[in-house]
Amino acid sequence: MPQAELNYHERRDKYRLPLNRQVRLSSPTRGVLRVEGVDYSPSGIAVSCPTPLPVGEQIAVCFPVGRTRQTELEVQGEVVHYYRKDGDFVLGIRFLEWLEPPTHAGF
Repeated sequence: MPQAELNYHERRDKYRLPLNRQVRLSSPTRGVLRVEGVDYSPSGIAVSCPTPLPVGEQIAVCFPVGRTRQTELEVQGEVVHYYRKDGDFVLGIRFLEWLEPPTHAGF
């Protein structure tokens, strides 16, 4: 493997963290799916899913947070790629940025 490519992968993996937790995806084409998180980074998440979602589809990703996992954090994302692994599909989802701050936020 060339040195430049190795450095790219080392930098990329430095920001990824394992995510062995169920997350919920809300998809306009597939409805609500409970999937297993694979890893995440500041820019997105990878999840293991039994069926692929169309590339470019915008979805909501809900993470259970807190000590008891009773609260959920919801972020908007877009499916950017998928590939087959061990009978499932691993979806790459990029988090979308807000174009302007939400007006309904109470802070």
